[in-house]
Amino acid sequence: MPSLSLSCSGLPRRLLSSPSAYISVRLQGSDGVYREVARTSTIKSRSPAFPPLPLSVPPTVPLFLSVYNAAGSVPLGTASLPSLDALREDPAAHGTKKLRCGGTLTARTEAAPAARPKGRSKARASAAEKPAPQPKRGSAAPAPAPPAPPPTLPPSAVPRPPPLPPPPPARPSMSDYISSGTSLHFTVGVDLSSNNGSPLTALTNHHLHSENAFDAACSRVSPLLAYATSRAVSVYGMGARADSSSPVDNCALLAASCDKADVGLAVRAAWAGGRVMSSPLSAVEICSLAGALEESSFGLSRPRYGVLLLLLSCAPPDLEGTCAAVRGALGRGVSVVIVGVGAGGRFDPSFAEEAEAAGATVVRDGELGEGEGAGLLRLLRRVPDQMVEFLMSRNIKP
Repeated sequence: MPSLSLSCSGLPRRLLSSPSAYISVRLQGSDGVYREVARTSTIKSRSPAFPPLPLSVPPTVPLFLSVYNAAGSVPLGTASLPSLDALREDPAAHGTKKLRCGGTLTARTEAAPAARPKGRSKARASAAEKPAPQPKRGSAAPAPAPPAPPPTLPPSAVPRPPPLPPPPPARPSMSDYISSGTSLHFTVGVDLSSNNGSPLTALTNHHLHSENAFDAACSRVSPLLAYATSRAVSVYGMGARADSSSPVDNCALLAASCDKADVGLAVRAAWAGGRVMSSPLSAVEICSLAGALEESSFGLSRPRYGVLLLLLSCAPPDLEGTCAAVRGALGRGVSVVIVGVGAGGRFDPSFAEEAEAAGATVVRDGELGEGEGAGLLRLLRRVPDQMVEFLMSRNIKP
């Protein structure tokens, strides 16, 4: 029986806070459902090495590896192996995988040792090693005996190899789901807090009399909004008051159905309607709302998935609450994308690392600019992966 050896390096610290984090080895059956065939022990360090896992699976089928922080949770990182045979033949090409939660996963495989022949006694072995007796001088050497004919079996007794299992179906893509009727709904949250400066002051993030930082951010995320299956998106304001006597609202509806190209106009209309900047900024309420909206659509004839796009000029001060809200939204069918805006949008590395480990995609200010497409490429790659992973975990097929 072949075995699979797994090790990791550079895992995020937040993964160690769970007492039951582990790596699952799964095989996709002919019905398209992934079934676990092996599981590592608990992850206890950022660079763990696990004992070999014996696998009773065909050596030619693909395997899928997923990092979980608890049983039954949404995977934090996934990797695929073409087959055990391919991994054995070329470990350099197939044995090292990058995880989306951070860190590297290394896989190695070993064939089962060949069984030793049984029943050969020491006496037989010593007799076999003795030289054959030499003929005496003057006598003719005996003629060698003719070789015995090989045994023959009737055709009906010749063993036939077992039939090969059917190849697993190809992993679906986001395009497969959308073309089959799955809808992709976008919700946009805009930072209206006092961290941006007055919209009446020049060079501030929300300056009303010129193109401002939020206008530029809306145009740069338009390739992501193009994935929405309808032209309308919902727009919410965060960190502002309806008027000077109202409480701070971090989930204020600015436009229930706004054209994807007019998000900036919806924000400017909020200032014209008398919104007042305030603080503190929080992402907990809007993550909870977006998750509840998508959860209410479960069971409908047309599957639906959500994307929450947050345009923030600074990191929310409640980091732990933000990460918990991101994980909750992801578990209810919502990918969270955080885009930094302005000078405050160059988030502290610790915020970006913790939010990414929780499942969010964080793009700092400037990473969406011309000539710096790494942030946009990460958006267009991670959101489709999260959507497919969620729908497959609910056994929803295209």
